[in-house]
Amino acid sequence: MSSDVVLDARFTHAVYTRAQTARHVGLDPDDLHRAAMWTVGRARIGKQIGTMSNNPPPIVTSLRRPSPPEPRIPFIGLAEAVVYAAVRQGTSLPQIHAHGALSIVRKSLGGAHPLATRAFVTDALAVLRAYAQHEDAAPEIVQAVTAPAPSIPSIPPTTPPSPSARDLPVPPAALPADESEFALLVARVAAHVDYGEDGYTRRIRLPGYSTADVIVDSGISGGRPFFARGGPGADVETIVRQYQGGVPIGELAGRHGIPSAEIAELANLTWPDPEPPSVAPPSNDHLR
Repeated sequence: MSSDVVLDARFTHAVYTRAQTARHVGLDPDDLHRAAMWTVGRARIGKQIGTMSNNPPPIVTSLRRPSPPEPRIPFIGLAEAVVYAAVRQGTSLPQIHAHGALSIVRKSLGGAHPLATRAFVTDALAVLRAYAQHEDAAPEIVQAVTAPAPSIPSIPPTTPPSPSARDLPVPPAALPADESEFALLVARVAAHVDYGEDGYTRRIRLPGYSTADVIVDSGISGGRPFFARGGPGADVETIVRQYQGGVPIGELAGRHGIPSAEIAELANLTWPDPEPPSVAPPSNDHLR
């Protein structure tokens, strides 16, 4: 890891609790907990990953904190969680194979936090297709990268209909042309993430909300979420706290230029969230 990465707050400053991160990416909190905190050694996936003698590190970066309710995950960890959630939600891979597939990609791409870089979008599918040619490749991963997906998940528009969100991420010009599960999830990641000049994730449109259009940007308020239609001044936590303090949703919507339905979706959030309990990962699990 370079000294630039070590000194960069995106990598070193904890911003989100694990529960908040799970909500932001639409992932089950227990699944995120396992991805962030545990390595997986319960099943063998080929000769290089998933064995007790060669366990990969956690997929999602989590910084140790003195007490569980405090934030543990930095901005770069949230970016990794977006990728992990896309794999869990966009493929039929169980947790052990999702972890294994991303470990293969991470090892091949190299460098610090490669899942949070532009290289994931441009190169991950090619890496896994090469892996699929190996004699001992996991059949589940081969299926995810070579066979047509049973159904095509909807990919949200690259820019919401709002001038304040005009610099939201747009997918790269060249995305995989096939419709395998993994190709489609790569397109999904590209639709939600914008990368900076250094290749690392800069801005994310959070995929965990069905109505609210919420953005995190590493260069704005330390990565705190804000409503896209209200701009950086429409801090999610501030607005939700105002609502919980008695300000009507309609008044807040008019004040910040945000649809009432977006505020309503987040109206019952609390800070900080309680951390999920540590539970052992069940075998052959998959969350749909």
